[in-house]
Amino acid sequence: MQLSVTKIFGYKNLLNYYLRIIWLLILLFPALLLVENYFSKGYVYLVFAALFPLGIYSSWKGDWEPSLAIRSYLAILFLIVVYVYVSGFIGQEVWGGKDTRFAVTSELMVKFLLPFVLIPAFCRLQIGRSFILVSIIFAGFSIFGALIYNFAVHASRSNLFFGAPIIWGDLSLLIGLFAMIMARHEKEYAHRVLLFFVAAIGLVGSLYSGTRGGWIVLLTLPFFYVILFNGYRGSLKKVTLIALFLAVISVVAYFSIPWVGSRVDYAFQDIHNILSGNFSDSIGQRILMWLAAFKAFIASPVTGIGMGNFYAFKQELIAQGELPNYLIKYKHEHSMYMTIIGSLGIVGIILFGVFFLHLFKAFKHLLGSSDTFIWGEMGLVLLLSYLDFGLSESFLFTHIGAAAFFFWASLLLYMGYVAPHRSQCHA
Repeated sequence: MQLSVTKIFGYKNLLNYYLRIIWLLILLFPALLLVENYFSKGYVYLVFAALFPLGIYSSWKGDWEPSLAIRSYLAILFLIVVYVYVSGFIGQEVWGGKDTRFAVTSELMVKFLLPFVLIPAFCRLQIGRSFILVSIIFAGFSIFGALIYNFAVHASRSNLFFGAPIIWGDLSLLIGLFAMIMARHEKEYAHRVLLFFVAAIGLVGSLYSGTRGGWIVLLTLPFFYVILFNGYRGSLKKVTLIALFLAVISVVAYFSIPWVGSRVDYAFQDIHNILSGNFSDSIGQRILMWLAAFKAFIASPVTGIGMGNFYAFKQELIAQGELPNYLIKYKHEHSMYMTIIGSLGIVGIILFGVFFLHLFKAFKHLLGSSDTFIWGEMGLVLLLSYLDFGLSESFLFTHIGAAAFFFWASLLLYMGYVAPHRSQCHA
């Protein structure tokens, strides 16, 4: 039988091939963010480029009708992107000079634009719960493979997990937490086993990475559950048992895992050195950079010095003798909050405050229905985790950290506000 070129390369066939490719790209997104630093960055650009035509076409054709929660999410995010671009562009002339890193900020904003192409794609592909389950399991095996490799080569911490143990450890923990939540709500026994395996692997990955930001999440999460979930499905007794379990795990980890014990000991040693006037260690250096960010805020309180200009501002402080030379190599503030305060000023504080508050209310609203409870719970855990990560890292303003956050925030909002009402997707 002779096949015509039209049948093979016809519009519908090409569209189906295209949709299958982006389906696979999205499915593997969480897993491939955990592979290798530069590969992961490139993969994010690949996904954005692949989804961009669909996002433009869907918006132009009106193929989807976002709910108020998603429209507000996208509107606030658009304002943030515009403000970051404008303030950074203007700030580089005043504060940046030859050392400005505004070009890097421009690359970062691509990640902030991911929701504008991801949500139309979710709608067109009719993404559902099983898709998320498989994606999390793939991410778990990606973590497992990285752990095996790093155990095998006996890598030092600075060379662990593509040279970025903080990013890898935080994302590993996030996947583990999501797997634990899905396992609690899963009915299929085999799925529960796989998800609990991924949860355990994610926790091990976080502990092995030596990333203290993730450990802060583990310590604060039980209290978050006590406060927020007691009035819904959880009981005070259950969440108290979870808190006690995590406390026991923390103590056991400290005494039985050398890496964990040494990182905790280093933290106490850093604090002792700070009290003695020595700020040359990890925590001390962070405090000095936060002070530099606060000076940036004082210098330009309303708009900040502009994203991407902190490095140049810090170099000037070093040249003036206000900061020690050992801070030269650091390019950012090592705190999401101080990044917003110093680089974006009062306007940025308001914009991000509204953004986080909107996400909190949007995810909390989903807890009121049994059909969307799981997506609200995962969304709130995502938000709390990033707020904790941001205490000592500019995690939301890293390429991989931003890509992961906006992927999961967009997916969970879609599952909570669009997926239950398929009529919003006309494709």
